[in-house]
Amino acid sequence: MFFPACRKPIKTKLDLIQYINDENNGLIKSQVIKGVTIRLTYKPWQLLAANAGAINAVTLNQIKQKAYFTLGLSKDKKELLRQLPFDQYSEILQTLAFKMRPNINIRKNNKNVIEVEDCLFQQTYGMGRENNLLLIFEDSKLKDADQLIVSIKEFGLGLGDLKFQFNRSDINDLSGIKL
Repeated sequence: MFFPACRKPIKTKLDLIQYINDENNGLIKSQVIKGVTIRLTYKPWQLLAANAGAINAVTLNQIKQKAYFTLGLSKDKKELLRQLPFDQYSEILQTLAFKMRPNINIRKNNKNVIEVEDCLFQQTYGMGRENNLLLIFEDSKLKDADQLIVSIKEFGLGLGDLKFQFNRSDINDLSGIKL
């Protein structure tokens, strides 16, 4: 069980990153299938705002209205795409960059389905430990849920359909964070 009063206060961007990356806090879920590590991480709006630097109030309000997750794909702690055969690399790159929206949704409390609003592939040109896809949802559509199940349909890697379950309470624990 999580006791917010017992945790180290989150005052900096580094504190927030460390908190998110601690799997005990429920904001990061991972699976390994056929040697491929698939990691889904909830990214609080505070982190995205901190990464954006100086932003105006309108932009900040827009950032706050979204729920963000990052899908990471790797093999042997290296970007997955760089390890694929060229013909598959090209196809998966096109899918990640332009065709993922129909494959991703969130099911609230195992009932209502909320479609992903946008997906942004983050090109790292072989310089990262994983390939990343930012998933953006309308947060107001998720607030009344206790459980969020992020579903990702098979998209060409032969990993099958993927499901990641998050407790909304773990996400809500970050609502009062100010960096």
